[in-house]
Amino acid sequence: MLLSTGLAEKLYGMLQKFNKGFQIKLLLMNLISRLIGIHELILLNFYPYLQKYIRPHQIDVTKILLCAAQATHEHVPPDTMALLIKEILNNFVSERNSPEGIAVGINAIREICARCPLAMDSDYLNDLAQYKKFKNKNVTEAAKSIINLFREINPKMLKRRFKIRPTEAVKELSERNFEYGALNAKSYIPGTEVLPINPSTTNADDDKIVEDEKAKDSDGWIDVSHSEDEVYFDEDDEKEEKEDEKEEKEDEK
Repeated sequence: MLLSTGLAEKLYGMLQKFNKGFQIKLLLMNLISRLIGIHELILLNFYPYLQKYIRPHQIDVTKILLCAAQATHEHVPPDTMALLIKEILNNFVSERNSPEGIAVGINAIREICARCPLAMDSDYLNDLAQYKKFKNKNVTEAAKSIINLFREINPKMLKRRFKIRPTEAVKELSERNFEYGALNAKSYIPGTEVLPINPSTTNADDDKIVEDEKAKDSDGWIDVSHSEDEVYFDEDDEKEEKEDEKEEKEDEK
């Protein structure tokens, strides 16, 4: 972890001083974001640096948004990620932008929230949910995807008309503690409710089934007894007899 943090900090220092080509700078951004996301590093200065390039007319802006999503994880302070989401909202998700830009912005926010749900504000979320009725299909699909995401991870943030009927999973989410750094440990192993309460009874039942199958197999076979008078012929014996008959006929001739 310390080696990864040191490497990410060195690469970020190189990124700040690098001025020879944007494509190489973009590769550095991608590498740093992967290090942060995979190893869950804390490099808070990296996110404000990305905000400078989050503009609709920026070259390869989708790759920069991808770097922002890759560098997101649940241990990043929500306030830091909230500023990044606000930047995307202001620059992409507005009526003055094209439908393609709005869809890109909503999808980028969804990816960030999937990794850090606490970064989203309920007011911003319900504003994004309003795009469900937008005229463009890509925008409506993006809005539906972020609604479905929060139905799964934190349905409390949605307004009533965007919620679904409460299920066992939703009830479990309502009891979850959505605070930064909170540990949501479970007192049970998920899936154990379908296991039998008394495993010894199931073992006995399995043994009984095996015995019944063996009995059925034994009933299906019929023992045939052979009498002493029965004679069995072999194919080789038949061939020898035919050859002997041929020789006898030739001798007679």
